[in-house]
Amino acid sequence: MYFTFQECRHMALFYDSEQQRDDEIIRFINEGLAGGQLCIYGTMRVAADKEYFKAMSCRITNYEQNVKAGNLMIIDFVPFYDATLKQDLTPYKKVQEELEKILKHKKDMKVRYVGDATGYLFKNKHFDECFMIESWWQASRFQVITTLCLFQKSLMGTFPFDHEKNRIIQTHDVVLGSPAGSTHGSGANQKPIAALRLREELTKIETLVGGAVTELLADELKRRGVDLSSNESYFLDEIHAVLEALFGTDATKLIMERLKRGFSEQQDR
Repeated sequence: MYFTFQECRHMALFYDSEQQRDDEIIRFINEGLAGGQLCIYGTMRVAADKEYFKAMSCRITNYEQNVKAGNLMIIDFVPFYDATLKQDLTPYKKVQEELEKILKHKKDMKVRYVGDATGYLFKNKHFDECFMIESWWQASRFQVITTLCLFQKSLMGTFPFDHEKNRIIQTHDVVLGSPAGSTHGSGANQKPIAALRLREELTKIETLVGGAVTELLADELKRRGVDLSSNESYFLDEIHAVLEALFGTDATKLIMERLKRGFSEQQDR
């Protein structure tokens, strides 16, 4: 089964097997190269598993020529992983700065970016670090970049991964391959927005945090097709990732505190 990659979107792939994961990585890159796109392959296994990486690179169209021509960038993601464990986004920001320079001179260029670091962070139960990266990338990536992140589907039905999988959905535009037991989705797996419920909740929020914040939040909720629960505490959990993507961690903390306090006050009346 092959998935359709949606251009200029931030996608999460829930893969069934390593073979499927590898096939999709290669197809993602080769499609991009064939379309004249800059392709970036970030992996933890460049130096750590040389046999694996050699086998993968042999499947990439004209690998050596494309690397030399600057059409294909290979990034060792081990330093990125290690930096993330220290809450350090510097390696990712440097890649973004490099992309900004390239795109400044090639305004019509599109980019494909596939990486496995967040998948390994998730697998190794570094959940906050994983979603620190995913939320930052969702908020700051350039719109010409198509991103593919990789997550092992078999983990999703087991503890503690089953408690964290919806955060993957919330920090991506599109989900490829439905995670086991998922109750709601993003992109191709979205449920319709409960429009009346959304209006009711946003009316409450506007009285608590102001119109400007509410307008940005409403647009992002609609874009993601968030399916709202009638339970207010669950609703607050739903919007937390959206707020973080829009406003960052510190601002989100303040907004969430104000929202929780406001909802509590409304319930006491």
